[in-house]
Amino acid sequence: MASRLRRRNLGAKARPLAAGAAAGRGRPRSMVAERAILEATLELLAQNGISGFSVEAVATRAGVGKATIYRRWSSKLPLVVDAITTLPELQLPDSGTLRGDFRQALGNLVTILRSSPLGRVLPQLVAEHGGDRDLDHVVGRYLERRRAPLVEIARRGLSRGELPAGCDADMLVDLLVGPIVNRLLFSRRPVGAAFIDLVIATVLDSAAGHRRGRSSARPLKR
Repeated sequence: MASRLRRRNLGAKARPLAAGAAAGRGRPRSMVAERAILEATLELLAQNGISGFSVEAVATRAGVGKATIYRRWSSKLPLVVDAITTLPELQLPDSGTLRGDFRQALGNLVTILRSSPLGRVLPQLVAEHGGDRDLDHVVGRYLERRRAPLVEIARRGLSRGELPAGCDADMLVDLLVGPIVNRLLFSRRPVGAAFIDLVIATVLDSAAGHRRGRSSARPLKR
């Protein structure tokens, strides 16, 4: 009987260890909860914007308690910040040419806007711009980081002589991105490879022609 009791006790102690080992093979529960919270945050931002966003709604959508959220984020702003930073980033291509780099990067931008929550979240954030200074700062920093690869492409083009000296890289990027984002998110018209090529050709040819025009213009007589 003593041997049977020992075996029974050993078996009772082994069960929690086995359960713990099984949990260790999967994703930690805290990571699963955090991912659910961030995904719920993006979904609610896309649906309701900041004005209709609350921690209570996130908790309900994610299937967690509010205390779980507040243990990680002190308020909704840092939660929004972390959720936004999970959105995909634009990669820096290197095709060897200015037009090739812009073609790849802008094509990737279109894919990201179509396939990720960014395409649904961004219009809401733009619509509410100016309503919350802290949020505006966060969104501004996010957009600057995401457009940085495009600015770098323009600067490489300047260094290789593919753009006229003195060309404003930031303005060039604004002119390239504006028509694409407007079509995708606001006018809802199609954006394909042909349209991307047309935008690139229009902007780059205009930049080159403007510089040629300025250099060939005769100085005014006083």
